[in-house]
Amino acid sequence: MRAITFEPIRIGVLIRHQRIKMLKKQQFDFRSYKRMELLARASVTQHATLYFFSGRSVNYKSKTVKGIYYDVESNEWKMKTFPFPDVLYDRLASRDKRSYSQKVRSVFNTHKIKKINSRSFFDKSEIYGKLQENEQVSMYIPETKSSPTNDDLQEWLKMYNTVYLKGIRSGRGRSVMRIEKIDDQKYRYSSFRDELEEGTAISFGELEVVIHRFYQDRPYIIQRAINLLEVDQRKIDFRAELQRDGNGKLTIVGITGRVGQVHSPITTHASAYKLEDLFADVLHYDIERIEVLKENIDKFLYNMYVAIEDLYGPFGEIGIDFGIDPDDNLWFIEPNAKSAKVSLLSAYDEQQYYKAFLHPVAYAKHIVRTPVHSPVAMNGWIRLSEYN
Repeated sequence: MRAITFEPIRIGVLIRHQRIKMLKKQQFDFRSYKRMELLARASVTQHATLYFFSGRSVNYKSKTVKGIYYDVESNEWKMKTFPFPDVLYDRLASRDKRSYSQKVRSVFNTHKIKKINSRSFFDKSEIYGKLQENEQVSMYIPETKSSPTNDDLQEWLKMYNTVYLKGIRSGRGRSVMRIEKIDDQKYRYSSFRDELEEGTAISFGELEVVIHRFYQDRPYIIQRAINLLEVDQRKIDFRAELQRDGNGKLTIVGITGRVGQVHSPITTHASAYKLEDLFADVLHYDIERIEVLKENIDKFLYNMYVAIEDLYGPFGEIGIDFGIDPDDNLWFIEPNAKSAKVSLLSAYDEQQYYKAFLHPVAYAKHIVRTPVHSPVAMNGWIRLSEYN
């Protein structure tokens, strides 16, 4: 019988134009370079053609892309004109409807080019509301309200004492504000952008000014605060990196516990630990408690991932942030369609970290060569760390 052969699939990775310019000059001193190099090396092992491109380098008339690729033999980055990709791997944060990148997404959709992820970002005002209606996951969703008024905020602070405001399309915790009611007149607030900012408003009117200055005209949601685990007044949350592999099976590449700065409303720029290490070495949980928690976390992550796919379509990867309260209840914080995998690198070894870049390439091959591509057709589930 004659062996079946396949042409290498083409994977186009959408990134910032500035990164293309730096790679052309063989400049590698930027934060995302390691991720780009590992993705390029993974494509070589998977016999796939992978190139990076920006929205400015697409020729829609000729259906070609001027992209940059990693040449293994010369150990250099080289430019080349490629046909449109078979699969789009969108790694660009831009959401401006008038941007070059948005035109790429629109035109590629018209040409029915497959995508690693059905969505490039999540709208918090939409996703929390829809997940609250899903019986499989609603118990994990903190009470949330979209487009809150000042009266809503005042009422929620009376009911819950502490709330979070979150920008609906923000990432990396840059539009998160924590507000705590001290008494009838005073409110403590904290936020984190480039650094931790804290303050006390001596009236609700002054708090309104602080909020307006922080968000300006950007929309946000209000959410009841989760009573997160803490150690030495430092809040703990978790990031799970979930991906589908070359067979479409859902895998947990790694789960990291992140211990934030004192009084910080988020755990960005935190210390990162493997899940088991944090439970055992930082929180000093016994083995039985750890095993029960791990089992519950696996169930939670699978249900959340499938619920998100039910809403938006298939995803090759989602970073899921979640919290645990002192009673071991699990709480969904937010999903990330473009996880930077920073905590994964901090907590895991290079071999495990590399798998986070191997999977998207293998998954791209899978969705190109599998006629039926849906969550129903890909309901396999494994915990990767148990199958090394």
